[in-house]
Amino acid sequence: LINQETKTIRQLSYRHSSERFSDLMILGHNLGRHAKLSPLRLKHSSFCPSCIHENGFIDAFWDLSMAIACPQHGHKGITHCPSCKNKIKWARSGLLVCQCGQDLSSLELANASEQAVDMMRIIEAILHRKTLDPKQNRSRFPVDLFSPSIPLDSLLQMLKRLGKFNLESMGVDGPYAPKDLTEAAVDTLVDWP
Repeated sequence: LINQETKTIRQLSYRHSSERFSDLMILGHNLGRHAKLSPLRLKHSSFCPSCIHENGFIDAFWDLSMAIACPQHGHKGITHCPSCKNKIKWARSGLLVCQCGQDLSSLELANASEQAVDMMRIIEAILHRKTLDPKQNRSRFPVDLFSPSIPLDSLLQMLKRLGKFNLESMGVDGPYAPKDLTEAAVDTLVDWP
């Protein structure tokens, strides 16, 4: 953050305030005023240790509550400490250290489903304004509907609604965790139509 222009630092903020409103933001994407059903993971952390080893930071992708798997490595995101069993907090002494002191750098990582990883690639591409690679869509999602021109907020809200509808149609009672909504939405969109 040292020697950065104010506008560069402002882009990292979760909030953009005008005279009347305060909107949630991520990397310049307006996420609206969703205080109750936040598309952001504000209370607890999730991340891929392999990405931290390679990049030295946690990508903004993991700030999204629907980010459940690493688009690069195919692992499920780490959300709980294997030692203390608590959710990993944002405030801790290091990127790969739990608040209880447990080293999280050499955990055995569970693989995510191929479909979840494909959806995470779509979300990450839209978040970072990258072109979607059709070769990485093995699950045959309707990527033409998810082109980088779709607002990130619209995609996330659509996935939540699809996931909720799918869970309700299976008789699963809410409230639903973002992870469950994401997985249910992925199930709905595989091999579209």
